[in-house]
Amino acid sequence: IDPLPSVNAGADQTICVGGVGNLTGTISGVALAATWSGGAGIYNPDNTTLTATYTPAPAEINAGYVILTLTTKANGTCPPVSGSIKITIEPLAVIDAGPSQIICAGSTATIKGTVGGGATSGSWSGGGGSFTPGNNSSTITYTPTKAEEASGKVILTFTSDDPAGPCAAVTDTVSIIIHQRTTANAGDAKFICEG
Repeated sequence: IDPLPSVNAGADQTICVGGVGNLTGTISGVALAATWSGGAGIYNPDNTTLTATYTPAPAEINAGYVILTLTTKANGTCPPVSGSIKITIEPLAVIDAGPSQIICAGSTATIKGTVGGGATSGSWSGGGGSFTPGNNSSTITYTPTKAEEASGKVILTFTSDDPAGPCAAVTDTVSIIIHQRTTANAGDAKFICEG
C-alpha cells in the first residue's frame, strides 16, 4: 500500500515591485518530486526545485498578485496532489514634495505634497519652523524660523509613511528660498532756498 502523497506550497506572501518570491514547498508520502506552475515569470534555478525563487512577470506586477501551484509527480498507484500559494505584489511608494518656492522674510510658504503608489500618507521634516496644520498633512503652511530667514534657505523633506510591508519608504525634498525684505531710505529732510 503506497502512502498518500502530500504537498505544501508554503504560506502566502507579499513582496514589493522589483522583489522576488521565496518558494518553500514541501512534499511527503509517495511523492518524490513536484513541479511549480501557474506563473509567467521566472523560476530560479527552475520550476522543479521546491525552494526556488520566483520573479513575477510584468502582467502579474500590473495585476498585483500571482498564484503559483505546486503539483507532485504521480508515483506508484497514487494520483498527484497540488497546493497553491498567492504572492501579492505591492507597488512602490511614490512621493512628491512639490516645486521649490521663493518667499520674503516674515512670510510663510504653502506646500502641497502628493503621495501615490504603495504610499497612503507622508510626513514633513527638516525644518526648525512650524508646520500648519501639522507635519503629517500633505498640504502644509510652513513658517520659517528667524535663523532660517537669516540663512536665506530651508530644505524640507517629505517622507512616505507606508503601511507595514515589504516596500521601503521614499523621500523627496523641497527648497524654500527666503529673500530679505527690501528697505529704502530717502534721507533726512532738506531745506533749500527758492530757485
